[in-house]
Amino acid sequence: MTMPVAPEDPVGFTSLIVCLILLLIFGLAASCEAQDEPDFVPNPGTAKLRVATDEWLVWERMNVTDPRSHLPRCTYSYYLQKNVGEVAQLVYQYSGTAYESERVRGVLKDGTLVMEKVETSLFFVNRDGIKTPVSGFPIRLGKDLAEVLAVYDDGVLVRAGDPNNYKPVYFIPWLANSLDLQKMFMVSDETGTKAGFTTQVFRKGNLLALSGARLLIFDLSNRTHEYFSFGSLPRWFPAIHAFDGETVVFGTGYYGCVIGSNYDCYTKPGFNIKTGRQFLGVVAGSTIAVKNRIAYVIQESSCDKGDCAVQLTAHDLYSTNDQKRTLIDLSGIKPTEVAYVAREDALTVWTGQQWKRIEWLPESQSRN
Repeated sequence: MTMPVAPEDPVGFTSLIVCLILLLIFGLAASCEAQDEPDFVPNPGTAKLRVATDEWLVWERMNVTDPRSHLPRCTYSYYLQKNVGEVAQLVYQYSGTAYESERVRGVLKDGTLVMEKVETSLFFVNRDGIKTPVSGFPIRLGKDLAEVLAVYDDGVLVRAGDPNNYKPVYFIPWLANSLDLQKMFMVSDETGTKAGFTTQVFRKGNLLALSGARLLIFDLSNRTHEYFSFGSLPRWFPAIHAFDGETVVFGTGYYGCVIGSNYDCYTKPGFNIKTGRQFLGVVAGSTIAVKNRIAYVIQESSCDKGDCAVQLTAHDLYSTNDQKRTLIDLSGIKPTEVAYVAREDALTVWTGQQWKRIEWLPESQSRN
């Protein structure tokens, strides 16, 4: 079929536009395909960091392979990396629509990926790219299918996928290539969490920090737990933003709980619990890590015509005057695009051009 050209269009302007669009479409596909490398050194500008542990980093690349369909088909590539700045190994690829049908849920200490085919199955992918299904999954908790909340080297955390009711959260240990349902145990009470609401889960050693109807701290080693709730806060407990096994930072303001024998909860001075406003200009949502009771925060300041200075700052959670220290300048990238890896030995942050290693600061001696 010949594309009609308007009579007043002597140079075929419409056809020219159509050709340019086609070139753009196929050019995009070609450029995406050219990015597929078996091994490369990833950074936040070339891939998405999906999982970070003390042992491994898992990166994802999405390349458009057929942009002409109603739902563009893409190739998803997953790379395994030991440390930032090193070469990452391509271990798994699959093709699907732009809405991911498979996603990485965790990585074991030996480098094995744990993948989830949404709502249908879990499977392992070892470092040689060999897939092994997790037998017995999906599983049912009562009348509901189990929803995976987190994957660890020793098991998975699940809840019932019921969007209408609060349901318990369970831990299920691994048994070879399956889940040991006989050893499943509850880590929350019956109120637990509700499907459809974001549930943050942080783990440090044997301690889990989980936000649901309340803040839960659970010890996997002895199966003991503590709950925290605040009557003046919403029914759904505020989001957790950082946890190091000793301190959890949560909420829209600077709440903190020191996890210890007395479970001492505190809030930064100047915080208005009714409005959620933080008068000191720092909110928990900007916190990316906490260590030695010092919060590491991405801060914007000195905004001029839409351009803001972005910095990584360290805040002493015990200080009454919001004592802080500027660590690195991150201007040039948006706060929401700051990538980081928090490990036991250090915090590593992407500046937009390179990775910057930040040693953890020692604990402050002040106690307020």
